[in-house]
Amino acid sequence: MNILVTVAIAGLAAMSLQTADAPDCIENPDRLLESDLNSDGVITRGELGERRSSIFTRLDRNGDGIAEMADAPRMARDRFSDALEPLLATFDANADGRLTEAEFVDGPTPGFDRADNNENDRLEPEEIAALQAMACSAG
Repeated sequence: MNILVTVAIAGLAAMSLQTADAPDCIENPDRLLESDLNSDGVITRGELGERRSSIFTRLDRNGDGIAEMADAPRMARDRFSDALEPLLATFDANADGRLTEAEFVDGPTPGFDRADNNENDRLEPEEIAALQAMACSAG
């Protein structure tokens, strides 16, 4: 898979981040549904971590534990910088300009946290529905 497509997917995996423009809404809550790996209608924090790990594997093309986002051709990097910058800003915990597997997999989960009303590390169907209702409008 093209590294830039993967970066875009990774940016969406950062899903459910509140936006500065609309702090009461959540970007791309439907992406969170892709974390229901066993299709049981419940999304666990563990499933979210597994999904992120799978995405990171595609970002880490040489297997060294660091995403090779900077290796993308400059023209393509410029085209997708809107996805790269928020991804690094969100997950690069030590601000070294590199994204490690630990930073990405174990990084912030504000959408999940916000939807997990009973704080049991599981999004039940009613919590998922409430999350989807918080989606930011396109436009």
